[in-house]
Amino acid sequence: MLNSNSSLEHFDQFIVGSFQRQFIIDVHRMLYRGYRDCQKKVQSDMYEEYITGCIGDYIDELLKGNPDFMKQSKYYFLKEEDPVRGEPEKQGKYRQRKDLVFQFSIPTPRIEFVFEAKRLKSKTHPVTNYIGKEGLQCFVNNEYAKKYQFAGMLGYVQTDTLSYWMNDLKKKLPQNSSNFKKVSIIKELSEEFTTVHARTKNTDILIFHVLLDFS
Repeated sequence: MLNSNSSLEHFDQFIVGSFQRQFIIDVHRMLYRGYRDCQKKVQSDMYEEYITGCIGDYIDELLKGNPDFMKQSKYYFLKEEDPVRGEPEKQGKYRQRKDLVFQFSIPTPRIEFVFEAKRLKSKTHPVTNYIGKEGLQCFVNNEYAKKYQFAGMLGYVQTDTLSYWMNDLKKKLPQNSSNFKKVSIIKELSEEFTTVHARTKNTDILIFHVLLDFS
C-alpha cells in the first residue's frame, strides 16, 4: 500500500504513476533495513566502500532469505559497484561505477534507482566531495541515471549530527539545484531532503538525499 505520508505526490513531474511511487518507497524500505542491520558492524572511521558493501550484503540477504519482507521482494535485485556501460572510451577498470543500484525486474525495460554514496566527516570528507564531480555531479552530468528522472545520494555521516550536515549541504549546493525540500518517504529515515537539478542535456533530475548516521 502506498505510504500516504511519503511526500511523493509533490513530484509528479519526475515520478509517473503509482507504480513508480511504490517503487521508490520500496527502495527506501530496503535501504533502511540494510542500514539498520549494518550499523552494528560499522565504526566511524570506516571507508565508503566497506559501508556500502555492508549495506548491500544485508539487503541481498534480506531479499534472498526473507521473501515475505515485501509482497514483491522476489522481483527486486541489488547491484553494487555497477559499471557504467555505453561509453566506448572507458573500458575495464576505467569505467565509472555506480555504488548501489536497485532494480525491479518487471516490466521491461527494467526500472532502476541509482545511489551514489559519500562519507561526511569533518576535516577529511567535506560537503565539497559529496556535491563534487565524483558525487552529485555524476547525475548532473548525465553520467549516472541518464535514462531516469530520479536518483539518490547517500551521505554516510561519521562526525557531527545529521542536522548539521543537512544544513551544510543546503548552504553549499550548486547553483544548478533548486527546490530544497525536506521529505519523509518512510518514517525510519528522518533526515532526508530532495533537490532538483538541471542536467547538461536540458533535462531535470530529482535527487533524494538520504543521510545515514554512522558517527
